[in-house]
Amino acid sequence: GPLRGGAVMHPADEEGSYDEIQLGVTDVIPKEGGGYVMHYLGGSGEGVELGTAPGMGPLVGFRMRCLAAESEEGLLWQRRGTPVIDVGATGSWDSLFASWPRALPVDVDDPSGEWLISYHALQPAAAAGVPARWAAGCAVTPGRYGLGPVTKLGRVLEGGSAGAWDERGIGTRHVIHHDGALYMFFEGVNAESVHSIGLARSDDKGRTWTKETVPGKSEPGGPIFEARRGTQAWDNRVVGTPWVTKVPGGGYRLYYIGTTFNDNGIPNTGIGCAESVGEGLTEWRRVSLQ
Repeated sequence: GPLRGGAVMHPADEEGSYDEIQLGVTDVIPKEGGGYVMHYLGGSGEGVELGTAPGMGPLVGFRMRCLAAESEEGLLWQRRGTPVIDVGATGSWDSLFASWPRALPVDVDDPSGEWLISYHALQPAAAAGVPARWAAGCAVTPGRYGLGPVTKLGRVLEGGSAGAWDERGIGTRHVIHHDGALYMFFEGVNAESVHSIGLARSDDKGRTWTKETVPGKSEPGGPIFEARRGTQAWDNRVVGTPWVTKVPGGGYRLYYIGTTFNDNGIPNTGIGCAESVGEGLTEWRRVSLQ
């Protein structure tokens, strides 16, 4: 890229910008006729109290919003002036931040029609001493590539009950079209901060979602892909940030971020890959380079 360190975008220089502290790319969509749309998260300099640890004060960079930029060639990007999805009103489920936008057409055969944007937020703690929980929400827009005015559909998926594999909530996700429905691969967190990937389905164009019943699992949503606990594997603590793509000839490939921690609590993170087994979406086999 043309910017410092080979980047194509940096946090904005202007004080008070929505992305002056941090940014992260979540989708790059090719436009019909040329050019690209980038959906990304941006963190501002506003202080926000997340309530994730006792005594923790306001943090900057975590008042995140769903933002977008456009480019003709993928190297020079023009930011759009206002958020695609802004934080919610005080006290609402997404009032702390709205992050990690993922966009796709509601109808796979009609990209000029309505688009669905999913995102996640850390919900304010219900009461003092109660851990804050992650949840996923959706919005729709008539604008192509997810760039038009949005209507929030609210919180559509959240963590399970106490003891569930996703009791701490749901964060990053990827929505795909499959067999006439929408499927959401989502990252869930348990009480021990172990991250896994689950599966949910929508039959009404993303308005409502139901965690899938997964063979061999007793809880809704799965998980369908898990960290290799009890081993020395590089992904023995976290598997998350799912990205799913079709494989030529049939089936799907799941890319994910995996993490382990050393004896000093320092994380080591990498990118892994798995392929679907059979025609379904609930069984996966890791891909090895060896």
